[in-house]
Amino acid sequence: MSGSSDPQIVFDGDSLTAGAGSSGGCTYPNLTIQALGAPWGGYNLGVPGAGIGSLVSGAAANVDTKYNASHSKNIVILWAGSNDLANSSGQTATVYSAIQTFGNARKAVGWTVVIVSILPRTATNGSFETDRQSLATSLLGDFTGSTSDPNI
Repeated sequence: MSGSSDPQIVFDGDSLTAGAGSSGGCTYPNLTIQALGAPWGGYNLGVPGAGIGSLVSGAAANVDTKYNASHSKNIVILWAGSNDLANSSGQTATVYSAIQTFGNARKAVGWTVVIVSILPRTATNGSFETDRQSLATSLLGDFTGSTSDPNI
């Protein structure tokens, strides 16, 4: 962070947020901050292997302590749930509820909340893609606008 009134973004999530598979600091949080340029700053709180439950339970201590009302913007981006869906079928409702809990609790603190949809991946269960699409549909149902993104 450069100044107390500068806008900030906090990135929370699993290994994709942490930067698994990236090199030279080319994580999506770093690239986002670079693209936004000064005066934006941020924190990458990504934890490889994290499940949505651990992110929700740790958010008050890990995310909310970064909130500062003097910043012109306080944005938190959550990209999580993939591990939960990949490791056990039928977790859509649980992941959806946890994402809602995370978002509502952060909004109550004052954060602007952004939820990133889960990407396709190889999973240990055969229902991952169906569960992923169901979760995306549920999340999109929370918004009044539509998307033309074919990757959700």
